[in-house]
Amino acid sequence: MAESLLAHQIEQVLELGAWRDEGRLFAVGLNGKVSKHEDAKEYQDGPRQRQGAAASAPSASSSASGTAADPEPGGAKRSEALTEKYLGFRPEILRYYPSARFREVDCGLWITARISPLGPEGPCYWICLFLPDDAALSPKAFAFHRLSPLPRPVGPRHTNFPDGSICAFTDEDDAWRPGDSPKVLLNLYAEWLVCQLFLRIEKRWPGRQDGLDATYRQREFDKREWCHCDSGKPYGACHYESDAAEVEDLKASGSYEPLPDRVVPNTIIRFAKSRWSKLPDLSKLTPHPYTGQRPRG
Repeated sequence: MAESLLAHQIEQVLELGAWRDEGRLFAVGLNGKVSKHEDAKEYQDGPRQRQGAAASAPSASSSASGTAADPEPGGAKRSEALTEKYLGFRPEILRYYPSARFREVDCGLWITARISPLGPEGPCYWICLFLPDDAALSPKAFAFHRLSPLPRPVGPRHTNFPDGSICAFTDEDDAWRPGDSPKVLLNLYAEWLVCQLFLRIEKRWPGRQDGLDATYRQREFDKREWCHCDSGKPYGACHYESDAAEVEDLKASGSYEPLPDRVVPNTIIRFAKSRWSKLPDLSKLTPHPYTGQRPRG
């Protein structure tokens, strides 16, 4: 929690937030420690941001059983080889996240890890990550401030799905694809945690971020945050007024749909409370489709 940070740690978070405000990259090291990537150039045509608004609910084309539309004709099929590929990254993951634990299940892999984004003397968080063995589905992860006696999830900013799972990047960013190293995801979650700390201190999100639509931006974005477009202006001086008008028009026409509440499922809470010994019931989790580019290789 930001309230328990020491003065030099608050300064560290503010420096990282200012670096991100400039559109620059982070470097992530041992146990997820985040620092400024001194050699990084500003985002241009690549991933402009790491945090974005994903779909607020699964599409109607995905069924409750977890199936999703193929990304293209003859698309991804269920493959145990995908889970085996993730397990092949185990030595690399343990080198950077020594606390990581791996639990293989019938349809994928659970990875849990402790992340200290400000270094060993700073606050630590716990991540539980599920990697489906179906390349047509996206990974799903949850973050906690503590595990027991009552696990406390991190959020709600950029936990955009109804189940309160992390949205640290969008498929369109191409920051990660199914089959890539899970360490990349853990690094993205470390960056996301730094942004959460900055939010607690400054009451705004650092850097540019995606906003799915006007309804989302009106509820989530602070006027001082960078606008979702590439104007380089704060949201309050850019799209705020037009978004507000659009939301009012939706309400007047009866078409307004408020964002759903975000609640971490009890099966995940029990998983955290048991310190990762009681595996979640996957039937209680709603998967969402992966809409990015095909796996590499």
